[in-house]
Amino acid sequence: MALIGHSGCGRSSLLNLIAGLTPPTNGTLLCANREIAGPGPERAVVFLNHSLLPRLPCFENVSLGVEHKVLLIDEPFGALDVLTRATQQDELLKILARSHSTVLTVTHDVDEAVLLSDRIVMVMVTNGPAATIGEVLKVTLERPRKRVHWLTARSTCSTAKR
Repeated sequence: MALIGHSGCGRSSLLNLIAGLTPPTNGTLLCANREIAGPGPERAVVFLNHSLLPRLPCFENVSLGVEHKVLLIDEPFGALDVLTRATQQDELLKILARSHSTVLTVTHDVDEAVLLSDRIVMVMVTNGPAATIGEVLKVTLERPRKRVHWLTARSTCSTAKR
């Protein structure tokens, strides 16, 4: 699932609530029918900024997120060049195909959201605490998704609309 919306609309804040890093001001959050009262081993977070655990070697830092029930990623490809970004997105798709992990990603990139997600949540364009969840769109592209097939389908749709 992807959370998409402009900067400041609350996407990362929502991710932090789900991760248990920020407590809700009211109400409760549930993960697998259990209240999220703080960080937990069933939820791993990959932040926009570099944040490796210094006590773990590189491989264990990377595998840590894959082993969890839910992986929360906040624009993990945002600082990468186009080729590296595409390679890493493809690697994530391969890992998810093998692990069947649940992933919630925050992104500005509509193409990335469509490529990686089965559902896209539109976070409404109001800043601050008034931000609300908008429409949830279902992505109906078949898996496994291949970038070349997706780009071809996208190009065909764009040409047909003209």
